Amino acid sequence: MDEHEAGKADLRSKKFIQELKLTTGHGRIAATEALQPHPNLQILHFRGFPFPKWITTLTNLRSLIINGTLMARPGVVATLPPLGKLPLLEYLKVDEWGMQHVGHEILGISETEPSNSSSTSVLFPKLKTFIFKDCKWWREWEDINEEQEKDTSISIFPCLQELQLTGCWSFKALPYRLIRKASSLQSLRMIVCYEPKKGHKQGMGQDWSRLSHIPKVEIW
Repeated sequence: MDEHEAGKADLRSKKFIQELKLTTGHGRIAATEALQPHPNLQILHFRGFPFPKWITTLTNLRSLIINGTLMARPGVVATLPPLGKLPLLEYLKVDEWGMQHVGHEILGISETEPSNSSSTSVLFPKLKTFIFKDCKWWREWEDINEEQEKDTSISIFPCLQELQLTGCWSFKALPYRLIRKASSLQSLRMIVCYEPKKGHKQGMGQDWSRLSHIPKVEIW
């Protein structure tokens, strides 16, 4: 499907569509952008690369599954958009996405300094479940700094209950300050993530104390 055909679909005017499964090919950026759905969309399964710019306009989105498939390989610059700005997102799964680094851009903040505003910024305000699966080249999840952790004007993951990383072979370390911001976190699962497993032997690993506040922790 080219840009012209995608535009004829006129998904943006179809306000009664609640769920959309969208598969795009590499390099078809214009066609993907032309398939922008109506903001009423609640569930999106996106398979392809790169990610469309219109994602942050979906203010009613509740569930988002991202699948990078064949693009999940080293050398491909696959950053994630500022999904923390989606006000109603409850479920997020990143599957086979080819990123090597997850930075503050996913939260929706671009500066590393604490906010001086008197108002509170809430990032991922409704997210309950966050899953990374088979992101084999992912190495780093950038943590927030000490000032941001203490800054009460920044709220991050206030409703997050479950965080899961599965098959992320190259992943090095958890963002501990960021996790402490997730005050409702009940379950952390890390499956086939080799480096973190070394420092998190239950009850005695060097990093275990950083996770002891979470009721259910599984690392294997």
